Amino acid sequence: MPVAAPSPQRTFFLRSSERCKVRDDEGVIASTRELAQWRLDSESDEEAAEAEFYGPNADFAAAFDTSRIAHVFHKGVERNIDSYSTFFDNAHRRETGLADYLKKRSIKDIYLMGLALDYCVKYSVLDARQLGLNTHVILDGCRGIELEPGDIDRALDEMKRVGAVLLKSSEL
Repeated sequence: MPVAAPSPQRTFFLRSSERCKVRDDEGVIASTRELAQWRLDSESDEEAAEAEFYGPNADFAAAFDTSRIAHVFHKGVERNIDSYSTFFDNAHRRETGLADYLKKRSIKDIYLMGLALDYCVKYSVLDARQLGLNTHVILDGCRGIELEPGDIDRALDEMKRVGAVLLKSSEL
């Protein structure tokens, strides 16, 4: 069954005097060769138009207040390698620049939320913990895909196992 191509995804850093908040966007898995990734065999005019709409030059929704965005990080920009993590592509060949950005600013605590909990959020958490970041997941700001029954629970268990703090926005 063919799978639609993803839109390049954006991660952004919100300015805050005490906390770093990172948002991660939706991603769905398709399995090919060595990596779980998206793949386009051909690009139609419609796909090209979507790539421009969702690509690096795309705007945020007009109702979205962007006044606190300090920097936008792009992920999922490689045609043959998807990027679930907000820090690296799936092969860990390309960095998004977020880790260096946080390090230069001595930010050690991050708060993650987004789509999809069992893919992008999970892999961002795993990489963040590997990078030594104190990582918090805002659960009511996440939704999972649950391709297989139990995927979300397994992702939550894995995030807890590596030391992520799972919380609700009311606890912030």
